[in-house]
Amino acid sequence: MTATLPVVYDSGDFLLSSFRDRDGRPAPILETEARIERIVSGLRSCQHVRWVGAAGPEQALEIVGRMHSAEYLRFLAEASARSDGETLDERFAEPGIVPDTPVTKGAFDAAIRACSSAVAAANLLIAGDRQAYAVCRPPGHHAGRAFLGGYCYLNNAGAAAWALRDAGRRVGVVDVDYHHGNGTADVLSTEPDIPFVSLHASTLQAFPYVPTSPRGPNQWFVPFEEPPTEDHYLARLVEHLGHLSVDTIVISLGYDPVAGDPHGGWTMTPGFFRALARAFRETGCQLCFVQEGGYSLERLADCSRELALGLE
Repeated sequence: MTATLPVVYDSGDFLLSSFRDRDGRPAPILETEARIERIVSGLRSCQHVRWVGAAGPEQALEIVGRMHSAEYLRFLAEASARSDGETLDERFAEPGIVPDTPVTKGAFDAAIRACSSAVAAANLLIAGDRQAYAVCRPPGHHAGRAFLGGYCYLNNAGAAAWALRDAGRRVGVVDVDYHHGNGTADVLSTEPDIPFVSLHASTLQAFPYVPTSPRGPNQWFVPFEEPPTEDHYLARLVEHLGHLSVDTIVISLGYDPVAGDPHGGWTMTPGFFRALARAFRETGCQLCFVQEGGYSLERLADCSRELALGLE
């Protein structure tokens, strides 16, 4: 019997005006609506996918108010309400990291829409679905309690986890993006009942380009100093899934491990994501996938299709 995969997708028109590299110099902007369109096209090619609209922002706003600092949220709202220009503020970058992502007009509204999509996917699980997928833009796993970066303003995966915990679920978060989920580690550092696992490229070689370590006994980091094979990565994932005594998993999903990703450096094939999905299915947990990175326009549709087929 084919399992359905509900996908929450709220198309937006957010435009990031500029981006900076690790030294603060102008860099290409790869976080665009085009990459989301490719992901959506791959999902649309799967007959077991059903489409769900995001709910209103009220629940996401309430959760965000608990997850992020009031000063930070005020800054985001005020900076993104300006009619022109952009704001880069060192006060709201993670310590030791050069600000790279400006707050441009409409950024806060777009981030709330993304959070609302993640919360809507969580609510589908609460209502009884076994799995759901939130196609979020902008992404969120580099957004901490009081900092932004790496294209991220609000922590979408954290919001989904908060919603699930509020409903009585025993929930954990697993980040399988190429980059370390530094923001998620930060927002969960005060939440001992939500375990967190991040498998990622070495943070000395990839964003955030600083040393990192778990922020509590319920966090496990798996940094790869060299590009892992697909089998090695999946073995480490399964090993660390064993640390989670949960009934629900929020997955920060990045497609940037695929070969040729301009923000990546690994050699995974699109078929890797089918195996990844199956590894999560085999836990028996409810699964909430939340979109993070993935910037290879030529391969994104293949990646999302393979992921969805692994959940069929």
